[in-house]
Amino acid sequence: MLDTVVFVDADVVDYFSNEMILAKINAEVDSNLAREHHVSGYPTAVMLRADGSEIDRIVGYMPPDAYLKTIKEYARGIGTLDDLLSRVDDEGDRAMYYDIADKYKYRGGS
Repeated sequence: MLDTVVFVDADVVDYFSNEMILAKINAEVDSNLAREHHVSGYPTAVMLRADGSEIDRIVGYMPPDAYLKTIKEYARGIGTLDDLLSRVDDEGDRAMYYDIADKYKYRGGS
């Protein structure tokens, strides 16, 4: 079941009106889809490619400006799991391993 999504921040509304297709899923009603995407907490925003594979996700609340910045970076491949995995060996930043572990945790993987 797709619900209407209500955003009040003008920049967020503009982005989702012009740059991206947005669907809100009620995980309590459509539990199969929530389970398929390993949604374990609310709110969770899962960003998908056209083929249905996951780009990345935002788990928990973010202020509108940080949310929009993160979504735009993910759309460019910045800060995603794939991005972190490609950089971790070269940069050797120990904190990056924790970020990678969190991304796997929220995807239901290891």
